[in-house]
Amino acid sequence: MAGLPINFAIPSETAVASYNWTEISEGTGIVLYYGATHNEAGTKAYFLTSSTIYSNDISTSILTNVDLDFDVVLNTPRSIKGNAFVSLTLQGTKNSGAGYLKYTAYIRKYSGTTETDIANATSEEIGFNSNTDQKTLTIKIPIASVVNFKKGDTLRLSIVTALRVDSGSFSVASMFHDPMARSAPSETTTSQMRFYCPFVLNL
Repeated sequence: MAGLPINFAIPSETAVASYNWTEISEGTGIVLYYGATHNEAGTKAYFLTSSTIYSNDISTSILTNVDLDFDVVLNTPRSIKGNAFVSLTLQGTKNSGAGYLKYTAYIRKYSGTTETDIANATSEEIGFNSNTDQKTLTIKIPIASVVNFKKGDTLRLSIVTALRVDSGSFSVASMFHDPMARSAPSETTTSQMRFYCPFVLNL
């Protein structure tokens, strides 16, 4: 008797893609990216990675407001939608008087020549008054509509800080971005910068 044909199921995206977890009710797979830097011959660049590697710099000083782009190139067509989250530790030191610090995170798509804003949110503001204070600030960034990325497009997380000093003399402020979590500012904070990005599942 002839054998019956054997049908092998084609793996779905949920089986072959690498997600930290899935939100089936929302139809998304969450990828955790860490912010980091690399440096070649004195040229620094900021990037996103899903690996806990050593960042060239553990933190970036904020002597004035900074606008930093953390990038990752997508090697396959992908789509994003849903709730993204960013966790970032800020630290400020004042010699005297009062200072305040917060950040805005922008999720963007960069296609070689064109940068498109997708969504953004702003953290709470931390205050530091004649001492050093730090806090890990987490924000939710809703992505309301599906955004499609072609192969080779860049997923960009831009961090823009807002530093203000009401009085006294300013010392230094910092933002942290080390995937290996070295030199956390305190026991209740982390030196990791985390970006939880929701990718659309093909269910």
